[in-house]
Amino acid sequence: MSREIFRKTELKLYAETFSRLVLVRKGATPEDVKALTATKEWQEASRGQRDGICRRIKDMARAMLIETGYSREIVYRNIP
Repeated sequence: MSREIFRKTELKLYAETFSRLVLVRKGATPEDVKALTATKEWQEASRGQRDGICRRIKDMARAMLIETGYSREIVYRNIP
């Protein structure tokens, strides 16, 4: 990949939003974060790039939730 689509700070913001969303809505995905999917970068990204972005957001959200005290088992059950 020649350049990242989103900066790390942007991904962190989307991961924080996603981590809050997954706490209240079972089965939520990063694609449910409207701030993410409304961006021009997201709309122009290929399917493979979108999948990679979603993986990074999930990884970051898991780490955030575990760091704040949520059970690792529960976090991985809710964010597969």
